[in-house]
Amino acid sequence: MPSFINEGYNPVCFSDEMSDLKKQSLLRILRKMGRTFEVSESKLESYAILSAMLPTYFWFQWKELVDVGCRIGLTKEESENAVRDTTLAAVRTYFYSGLQPDDVMDLIPSKPIGEHETQIRDIYEDRLLPLFEKIKP
Repeated sequence: MPSFINEGYNPVCFSDEMSDLKKQSLLRILRKMGRTFEVSESKLESYAILSAMLPTYFWFQWKELVDVGCRIGLTKEESENAVRDTTLAAVRTYFYSGLQPDDVMDLIPSKPIGEHETQIRDIYEDRLLPLFEKIKP
């Protein structure tokens, strides 16, 4: 869905019979929707689980957090700004700080939903891996 705002992550696969000239022409068009790159056909379903569906794993949480912010005294705009800006900074911290994942997760000592992390991991495991098995060729 980030392709909706031209910031997609769009793996594509081409037939071996397609000429390089046609591939490059099509890639130029597709890149207008965001990062577009060629992958082997065997990886398309993996990218479907990890990138195409990924926004659905978080959107409802961001909506709920904005709603919580409104219920605890922030305006909708303040809540949206806080959730958006902190989420973007958290992603940058996780991937670009140079810290190991466990070290990043230890930067904040208070974890209000920490007791539910196992349940959340289990949901990913119970839902995503079987879905992959169902859609893989």
